[in-house]
Amino acid sequence: MAVRFGIGVLRRIYGQRPWPVTAVRLLDRVGKWIALTPPLQECISSGASIRNPFLSEFFRDVEVGNTSLTVPTLDFLEAQIKSFAPQLIFEFGSGISTVCLARFMQELHGPSGERRVLSVDQDDGYAEITRGLLKKAGLDNMAGVFVAPLGAQEINGHTIRCYEMKDIGTFFGGRKADFVLIDGPFDRETPSRYGTLPQIRPFLKSGTPFFLDDAFRAKELLIAALWKKLPYIRLRGIHPVGKGLLEGRVL
Repeated sequence: MAVRFGIGVLRRIYGQRPWPVTAVRLLDRVGKWIALTPPLQECISSGASIRNPFLSEFFRDVEVGNTSLTVPTLDFLEAQIKSFAPQLIFEFGSGISTVCLARFMQELHGPSGERRVLSVDQDDGYAEITRGLLKKAGLDNMAGVFVAPLGAQEINGHTIRCYEMKDIGTFFGGRKADFVLIDGPFDRETPSRYGTLPQIRPFLKSGTPFFLDDAFRAKELLIAALWKKLPYIRLRGIHPVGKGLLEGRVL
């Protein structure tokens, strides 16, 4: 039970503050036989438990947290968006979270003729489902979804399957984001999410905060370690919320 004991120690030391990536990686290496990520059944809850009243009603009959962000993670991100007050969010991996981000931005900025959330998805089907959810929620004017299939690419000396984003600049429309949420892409073989920040760095304002979901997983811990080596990325740590949420800045 070393890992569970270790997590208890980290909770006593850091509480709800971000946990150092090096400490979490050490626990992962020591206790491969027990997962850091909470069991799936502990991550799933009714959308009715989302703190935001509009979203709680909209997702009241939906299970949240299976493949999507967990309810505590969505609540946490709402607080972060209120604090940072971003003008434009880039998201990787569309779905329930896209609708939530769009609503948070609508409540922050009011109805806008300019989309405040630009989401990238690897799958046409998921993208279309997300567009349908946005329209049903009356938020399709706040968010757009771009489809970028995966392809093998070499990024900073690492060969991974990541988004093919040669046309992404057109989708972004020359705008630069000041908030990033990464919950994609999904690839079983390679640490595919590593490529997101290097690929979109030219489209980010200096000092942009980013958040990576599933940060307690071994693959995401590796990605965090690789990002830490890049001179333009600063890691703050992993928030012990949901499946783990890594926070950092792109300089």
